[in-house]
Amino acid sequence: MSGSFEQVFDEWTSLVQREREMQHRVQASGHAGASSSSSLTENSHQDRSSDRIFHSCPTELRVEICEWCFRVVDHCNIDRDVVGIALSYFDRYLSSQTSTKQSLMKLVGMTSLYLAAKWHSTRKISVSNMSSLSHGHFQVDQILNMESCIIKALNFHLNPPTPFIYLNVACPLIGDSAEKEARYLIELSVCDDYFMDKKPSCVAYAAILVAMDLLAIPRKRFPGHGLKHSPIERELCIQRLHQLNSLTSPEMEEEGVSPSTRECPSPTTVI
Repeated sequence: MSGSFEQVFDEWTSLVQREREMQHRVQASGHAGASSSSSLTENSHQDRSSDRIFHSCPTELRVEICEWCFRVVDHCNIDRDVVGIALSYFDRYLSSQTSTKQSLMKLVGMTSLYLAAKWHSTRKISVSNMSSLSHGHFQVDQILNMESCIIKALNFHLNPPTPFIYLNVACPLIGDSAEKEARYLIELSVCDDYFMDKKPSCVAYAAILVAMDLLAIPRKRFPGHGLKHSPIERELCIQRLHQLNSLTSPEMEEEGVSPSTRECPSPTTVI
């Protein structure tokens, strides 16, 4: 275990160093309209007009885009971790813009997924197939043009540290059941804009602890106390993840499925 912890510690610390770079984080000026101070069901954006200009993505639209991304990767047999990268592109791009028309946000989301799969998956989605998935709303040239815009806006920083990556690093320190539950919680967090400006290390650490709580595994069995993260932000993430999970638990109980046995549930069914 000591050798495993040393390797995990080194890899985790390296990710934290990258996390601290501004190009991998959502810019605060573009996050003014997000719902971090609202309840889980409250939405600060009341106008849904397609030509309205926003400084950040309306909560409901962001959830819709996130759910669509999960459906696409499931359909294409692409690792679900790619959605976390795509939403990182999406949030960081929008936060770098002075304003964005809502009618373009779906194009940004679609292109972000195309770009994330292109860079981080062995299974690609062709730009023509991506255009087809839009049901004629976006043409190939629009997607390619938006791809260039996103790459330039992100200054080619296309390998962000995401909570999924932190979880993959920490896997040797936790059991399979806790890893599976933590991954599920991280998938839920991707769809919740509360987490869009939270440190990925804190989201991952919180997901691990919440997973252990849900599975009645003593937290002291996680030997990750030396892993760098922000304890205050971690606790905020823990509270939010417990809230998100509480929304799914009644549905799971009605279906007779326990948290420890559910098979890779999709956020599209619970948010």
